[in-house]
This record gives sequence, structure tokens and C-alpha cells, in this order.
Amino acid sequence: MIILEKQIRTIGCFGFLAYTLCGSAVGAQDQITSYTLEEYCASGAVECDISPAGLVVGPEGTTSQYAGRLDAAAETFHRYFGKKAPKAAVVIDRVLNSEFMIQLRKDHVVLPWLTQAGQDLMIKDGLRKQVKAQNPQLKGEALETLVQQLFAAHKNNQTSDRSAFHLGVLAHELGHLMFIKAFWPDDDFGQNTTNTVRTRYGGPAHDWLDEMAAVLLETDVLTQNRRQSAKAVLAEHGTDAFWPLEDYFTIVHPIFARLQGLIKKRAEASEEKEQGDFLVLTRDQIPIESGREPVNFYLQSRLFADYMIKQSGDEQIFAHIASYVSASGTIKEWLADYGNKKGIPGSVDDLQEDFNYWLSSGQFET
Repeated sequence: MIILEKQIRTIGCFGFLAYTLCGSAVGAQDQITSYTLEEYCASGAVECDISPAGLVVGPEGTTSQYAGRLDAAAETFHRYFGKKAPKAAVVIDRVLNSEFMIQLRKDHVVLPWLTQAGQDLMIKDGLRKQVKAQNPQLKGEALETLVQQLFAAHKNNQTSDRSAFHLGVLAHELGHLMFIKAFWPDDDFGQNTTNTVRTRYGGPAHDWLDEMAAVLLETDVLTQNRRQSAKAVLAEHGTDAFWPLEDYFTIVHPIFARLQGLIKKRAEASEEKEQGDFLVLTRDQIPIESGREPVNFYLQSRLFADYMIKQSGDEQIFAHIASYVSASGTIKEWLADYGNKKGIPGSVDDLQEDFNYWLSSGQFET
């Protein structure tokens, strides 16, 4: 999912709800076939890049840019969670029909994906719809000229290395899927056979922990971007820009909470069914509410990860928390049982005080 602010700046990540809308994604040619996926790859009908960590499959000429990315994500997952990463499959531009997708899901977590060029086309389409809604009389060349101008502004507001940012978002999305499968192997990712619109943000864990896994897998480029953005937010708004930990540990992901009804409505619309698995929303389509900026949830997650790892001296502290939570524990119980042993305050109130001090003293990396 791509969300555009009024300034045409992409916030969140391309697919922070990718699996919500992509779970039943199918290719344009959804006929039944007797081929296995291996045979289909060998036939040359699609391009397949197979590695120890999984598979990237897409149209000809699209997979090379992702070479080694699954292996890098799997290595990072093992670094922070101490488990072998579940095999992953990245399916580019809807090249596989539903039968092949079913095959893949038997032993892979599956991430439907768009190349940067594919994302750009959808961004332009979203901009075109926004412009037409605001200026119905604008048509033809005049419309396309304005769309191109807005898209150029969008690119100028992005990181200078769009390719590196694109790969960082891919790693983020793989983090979500690997985390859920590793700690809740029987979970169906919030889907069933009759409803393809997910009713929750991530896996069975509270959304902060699900988001933590994704943030930890991000590339250095995206991680640095998060930290710099967080520093700017804190300089302007202080720690009030972030949710109190008492809320942070329990709330539904702020963006998902605001968009859930809209996502369902658009996903059920005929237009979105034709597109199948990807959805573009502009900032104007996000319900306006008072309170903290939803994108700050990502920034808080990045800094909370840094805080917990630095204070505990344990890169796998979230693996310990995830194991505890997946066995029906809570973060409050974990803090009481293990916080002090890990060099972390043993209650949410004490943790909040220490985290705020850490933030205010500027001890985090930038």
C-alpha cells in the first residue's frame, strides 16, 4: 500500500498492509495448470531467482535487482531472533496464478510485490484520481502534465537513493512475514478462504511487536532514515510525539486503525478486484483524526528497538520477548519476570521514565 501526503511524500511503507490485500493475489492469466512451479520456472515463462532463503519470481528482467536480498533478510532475521528464517517467496507484478500461489504457500511465506517502476505507475494512477476528483474539468494533456509535475515533486521529496529505499521496504515486509511464521507457525496471517481483507494488522502479537520485527530487518539506508526523522520529530515535539508505552504496547497500529474500513470498502469495489492485490491511497482519503501522527509509530518502534538493545546489551532481546509472548505471556509480565535481569526496568512506568530520559538525552544513534 502506498499512501501519499498532500505534499506528495510517501509515508509508511509500500506494503505495510501488503499481505492484507495480496493474500489471494492472482496473475492476469489465472488458468488451471498441471505444471509444478519448478517446471514453470524452467520453461522460461517467468524469471526465477532461487537461493537458500527462498525464491524471487517475476517477469523477465525483474528479479536481478533483488539478487541476494532474501538471503540478507534471512541473515538479519537470524541475527535478531536466533531462529532460521522461514523460506520466503517474492512474487513480482502478479506473474503467478492462484494455483502456483497455493503451491508456494505450502512451504514459503509469500510477499506479492511491485518493482519500483510498477509502484511508480500506481503512484501516478493515484495522483491522477486525486487530481480528477479535485478538478473534474481537467482532462487530456493538461491532466497528464499536472500528474507528471506532481509525480516529479513526489520523487524530489523522497530519499536521493530511491532504489536503496525500495530494497529497505522489501526487507521490512519480509520481516513481518518471517516473524509471524517463525513464532506462530500455524497462523493464517489473519486470512481465511472467504475473506481476503485482513481484520488485523499483523500476526497474533500486539502490533508494536509485529512492527518491531519489520523495523529490525530494514536495511541500513532505511534505518538511518528512521533515526534522522525521529530526531527531527523529537526536536520539534519532544517525547509527546510518541505514544506512552502503556498505550504503545496495546493499541492497534495507528494507520491500520484509521484505514481499516476504507480498505475493506475499496477492496470489495469492482475496480479494486480487477487490480487484485495492490491499493493506492492518497493522504486526502485517510480519515482525519486528532492526536499523534500515525507515521510516528514507525519512528517510535525504531528508537525503542535501539533503546532495548543498547540498554540490555542483547541483540536478541526481542526474540526472548517474542518467545514469551507466543507462549501466552504479556510484555508487562515479561518485564516483571525478566526486565531487571536484562538490565531493563521491571515495570511499564519505570520503563517509560527510563526511555524518556534516554530519548531526551539524545543517546540514540543518528
